[in-house]
Parts: sequence; C-alpha cells; structure tokens
Amino acid sequence: PSMDPAEFLALTDERLRASVEDMEVDGSPSGISLSIGIVPIDGSLGVERALEEVDRALYEAKRQGRNRVVLRRVDGA
Repeated sequence: PSMDPAEFLALTDERLRASVEDMEVDGSPSGISLSIGIVPIDGSLGVERALEEVDRALYEAKRQGRNRVVLRRVDGA
C-alpha cells in the first residue's frame, strides 16, 4: 500500500531525528536532540494559521518528552 505523503514526511523526519541523536563529537555522544512538528497543508490554510498549527505540533513534541516527531492533522488542510 502507498503511504500518505504526510506519513512519509514524518517517517523521513524520524530518521533525521534518530541520526541527530546518534551523532558523536570527538567520539562521545553529542547530547543533541531534535523535536519536529509537522502539519500537512494543501493551501486552504492561511500562512498565519499554518504557522500556528506547526508551532502547536512542535510544542506537542516537546510536551511529550522532546526528541520526537509529531504529525498534526488540521481540519481544512
């Protein structure tokens, strides 16, 4: 079955997050984490609303414990 484009993006971002988490500096773990918020848009949301929603997704990722990817679906998108 084909994957929803937003789900594909979330999977790709999860791979990026995991790569950052595994980074080493001078042979030691970097301690860097990455939280990502994703909101699929189709042009029906205005720019301000889209930014508000992606900001909510990012803060949800941080609220869940950071170092994660959150995909937020919005009505009208």
